[in-house]
Amino acid sequence: MRKLLFATAWVASSAACASAEPPDTYLPAQVSIRYAEEVGAASVPAAAAHLDAARIQRDDAERLIAKGDLAEAERMLERAAADAALAEEIALLDGARRDAVQRQDRLKRLRRHAAAKIVARRPERGTKR
Repeated sequence: MRKLLFATAWVASSAACASAEPPDTYLPAQVSIRYAEEVGAASVPAAAAHLDAARIQRDDAERLIAKGDLAEAERMLERAAADAALAEEIALLDGARRDAVQRQDRLKRLRRHAAAKIVARRPERGTKR
């Protein structure tokens, strides 16, 4: 009888831990990871490392939630959100840099083209207009 009572109590406590509510930081961490993915963090090496860390931390937090360790899970989710936000910013910065380089290249081409037109319009020396 005692064993049955102990087993029932153990199953009930295990079920309670497995169905524990995730901390309030779960959704923000998940959203941060999603934003980082959407801006292409996975394709920027420096950002990809932080995105991978965020995913691992989120997965670890899910395991901690299942075990009932909500305090540690919350800390893990805060780190995941921070890493994901950093990945997002690095990816956005990389995109802005690439855009700036493309615009500089286009500006150089336009300047060369404009200079060539100016030279072509000049009359040759010794001729009258």
